Amino acid sequence: MRARTTLTLLAIAAAIGAYIWFVERFDQGTTERQMSAHLLLTIDQTKVDTITIKRSADSIVLARRADGRWHLTAPLEDRADQGAVTSILKLASEFEITRKIPGEEIANGEVKVVDLGLDASNAIQVTFASGDTTLGSTVIGNSAPWDGTVYCRVIGDSERQDVYVAATGTRPILTQPVDAFRDTYLTRHVLTDIVGMSIQQGSATEIELQRVDPSPDAAWLLTKPLSTQADSELINKMLGRFLKTRIETILPDETDVKPGPGGDAVVVTLRTISGVTTVTLEPPTKSDSPLAISRTSDRTGSFLVDDELRKVFAARDQVTPLWQELRSRLLGRINPTTLTTIIVRKKGMPDLPVWLYGKAWYMTRDRQFAELADKKSLLNFVDGLNSSVIISFASDTGENLEKYGLVEPYARVDFSSVEHRAKGSPTATSPENTTTLLIGQGEDGRMYSKYAHEPFVYQISTTVIGLLPHAPIKWKDRNLLNFSQSAVQGIIVSRKQEPPVEFTYNTGTSEWSAKRSGEDVTNLVNKEALETLRQRLSVFYADDWCPDFTPLENLKTHTLEIRLVGKTYDGDEAKVVTRVLLFVSTDPKSPDRRTEFYYGSLDNVSEPFRIRQETYEALYDPVLRDKPEEETTNPAQ
Repeated sequence: MRARTTLTLLAIAAAIGAYIWFVERFDQGTTERQMSAHLLLTIDQTKVDTITIKRSADSIVLARRADGRWHLTAPLEDRADQGAVTSILKLASEFEITRKIPGEEIANGEVKVVDLGLDASNAIQVTFASGDTTLGSTVIGNSAPWDGTVYCRVIGDSERQDVYVAATGTRPILTQPVDAFRDTYLTRHVLTDIVGMSIQQGSATEIELQRVDPSPDAAWLLTKPLSTQADSELINKMLGRFLKTRIETILPDETDVKPGPGGDAVVVTLRTISGVTTVTLEPPTKSDSPLAISRTSDRTGSFLVDDELRKVFAARDQVTPLWQELRSRLLGRINPTTLTTIIVRKKGMPDLPVWLYGKAWYMTRDRQFAELADKKSLLNFVDGLNSSVIISFASDTGENLEKYGLVEPYARVDFSSVEHRAKGSPTATSPENTTTLLIGQGEDGRMYSKYAHEPFVYQISTTVIGLLPHAPIKWKDRNLLNFSQSAVQGIIVSRKQEPPVEFTYNTGTSEWSAKRSGEDVTNLVNKEALETLRQRLSVFYADDWCPDFTPLENLKTHTLEIRLVGKTYDGDEAKVVTRVLLFVSTDPKSPDRRTEFYYGSLDNVSEPFRIRQETYEALYDPVLRDKPEEETTNPAQ
């Protein structure tokens, strides 16, 4: 046999022997492994506030501060990468032993620690502490032959001298350079913490913004270079982009002295509930580079980040300054949750006051008695104003208001939060609790608006005029009937050219009876259809009020009359009332013609309303069958 062959066979034999020595001899059967499997360390992670990672060339110290966040304290000061800390903390209580090498074999030299990577020049020691108290410590060695495992030992426990094989993916993290332990987020603030912000680009006008109040969902105000509402949605998007920015590269820290920002740099200052952080974003040093240089006031060093972040806070063009883009373009700024009063004052018309008492809204027309107002119409009006978009900012000085038709405006609308103490007599408002919106038509025929307490004039769409009630009745409560279903005792339906049908409810038997021209037709009643009709009538809404009396002439030839007999209570006294509904199509020449809407009236009061075609046809549907139900369902054999 050749010498080369002999040497090859000896090498193979040595490899097999090493495998048997390091692998097979420590491999346990399933039952044995289950019996001996346990955790390397059993430390409560919530009690750990210091982690020390000691390596041959350096030591890294991570500490949890009072705010609950982890920081790198050695060999340099910076915020720590929270993901890395979470992975390392798993060593404290989630490091499961799968195999072990008895300590005697280490002591007598059968197994050498240098071969396992547990010697001083290769091992990594991780110590967990709480204050000055060490909670536990382990040494991590080389990777073991089994997937995802390493050799390790417990430090400071005289009863645990064995070497363990344990499953962990932490070693690659522990061997990373120091910079890998630094936080990769440019800032660790969250949107709800930020109550103010300023933006400065070179010599451009500084922009300042602040929240209306410290609550996380509060609106933003632009306070410099002028004081007005800001576009809260846009600002929150800008901040969201800013707060999610990750560092691409940590630059070598050559000096502790941070240079001042260059002329094209953007400086963003964030004011939080706990302090102030300033972030500088310098444009790329090379024209073809996509990365900006950034520095922050709350950490050392410089960083490279995506230059798109700088562009978010930079002026969009040479004509329009950034602060103009940050202004809110929504006309309305009325909070419906605190609103208690609306007073519409239109030129040449009586004032229309509407106020909230308890949970109901009331109004007066032409200074008459108080009546219920339609809450839905009022909220639609407020929502419509709040969502109306400003076309352009016509003036920021408040001068020459005649040009915009705002000296004697077409309409003034007062919004107030004053508390009312009676439903019949609203409490007077005052300038302190009232916001007044002026609406006028300018010399150029366009519509303009401004708030009385501000100088800003806005060009607005004519659709804003359409939101105003062109007739006071438009805001009257549209709930015409409001009975509990059990209080409905009778329904009389009269259709054109048909005899009336009278339905009577017997509360004792809970059954309906019916008569037509004096004849008992109870056996023809469609009970399901009658029950549906009672439900529709007990709480009945108009779709809209008619501002004039023209429909009353149409209603003289009504095609449907419904009388609802119901029980009401005046204190403890019950009484029976009859309410009369009349309906007709909106075509004055053809009362029977199907139209999109139908006119209606209640109790012959001269305030007609409108309902939709589907509502009318549902009321008109027959409730009597042509034949008794027995004949319909069981025809003669």
